[in-house]
Amino acid sequence: MRTFNTSLISKGIETGDFELHSGSRSSWRWNLDSCDWQKELPYWIDTLVEDNSINRAGIETGGQLLAWMSPSFTGMLRITKEGIVYIRRPLRSWQVILIDDVVTTGQSMEDAEIALDKHGIEVVQRICVLDRREEESCRIVNQHRHHNKPYERGVLCDNGGFWCNNWDMKVSSLFKTSDLVAAGLVPERTL
Repeated sequence: MRTFNTSLISKGIETGDFELHSGSRSSWRWNLDSCDWQKELPYWIDTLVEDNSINRAGIETGGQLLAWMSPSFTGMLRITKEGIVYIRRPLRSWQVILIDDVVTTGQSMEDAEIALDKHGIEVVQRICVLDRREEESCRIVNQHRHHNKPYERGVLCDNGGFWCNNWDMKVSSLFKTSDLVAAGLVPERTL
């Protein structure tokens, strides 16, 4: 568990029966809007940034807000879930750090990276607050979405999408599900 105010994260945990953006079901979710994130979270996200001179690209809505509030804010892009790219401030270069609040399967990050690539923009780093990819329910959804076929970077899937193995995708995160389980914030059966 990272050594910062865990109450910031715990305030955002909601329990119930949720369908996540990935399509998986969960008894809990982390909701950026449920915690007072503006005070601390952007600063902690910035500790993961490898090069502060690189533009930020935020995936709507959570990643967009985190990118916008960054203390070392540079150029800014917003990517919708539909893959539309909006440039919000002039870019220093054609490289970006891609930011999202939660990564469940990695599909939103992959879709955003494809959309940016179509505009000649290279993703040099990926960052999120919470990485849920280690959860069983997320692995099952990812297998079903891609017809249980083996995949590798650069393979065109049956559905016409360009696929990369999201389990191997390097994403820097403040937390993983196992961190929240270890702190007693979410049920152990999550893993």
